[in-house]
Order: sequence, then C-alpha cells, then structure tokens
Amino acid sequence: MKRSYITALSIFAMAAIIRIPYLARYADVANLDEANIGVMGMDILRGKFPIFMYGHTYFGPLEAIFEALALMISPNHPLTLRLAIVVISFISMF
Repeated sequence: MKRSYITALSIFAMAAIIRIPYLARYADVANLDEANIGVMGMDILRGKFPIFMYGHTYFGPLEAIFEALALMISPNHPLTLRLAIVVISFISMF
C-alpha cells in the first residue's frame, strides 16, 4: 500500500514538472476554453448556476464550480483559471 502512494506521488510530481514550463510561458494569456470556464465561474459567484457549459449542450459545470472557488481565493488572472484544473487533476488521482 505504501508503494502505491509513492507511485501516485511520483506521477503527480512528474505532471507538475511538465506543466511548470507551460505555466511560466503563458502566465498572462488565457485561451478561449479557460476564459469560458472563468466566465461560468464568475457567473456562479453572482448567483447564476449554468446547467451546461456555455456554448455546449454536453458538458456540465463541475469545472466552473471549482473555478468559482478559486476566484473566491485569488483575483481574476489566467493562473487562477489554471488552478482549478490542477486541483481537479490532483483530486482525480485519488
């Protein structure tokens, strides 16, 4: 059992190391998908709860809920948009 924790931690560390250059290079730029989730997160903070992802009829607002939590903690910035993805990725490992 201890070996599985070490393996999971190693995978998480490798994923973080791979993502760091991307985050550093595109720290001040958000792409359309990130911005869409960010707008949904801001709408959730304003009391509007979407049923589907804006512009689609097949993806729910789970990521936007995490984004709303991230926006409550830190200001609206592209790195904040990526923070929710990192949290979701970490949770999905366990």
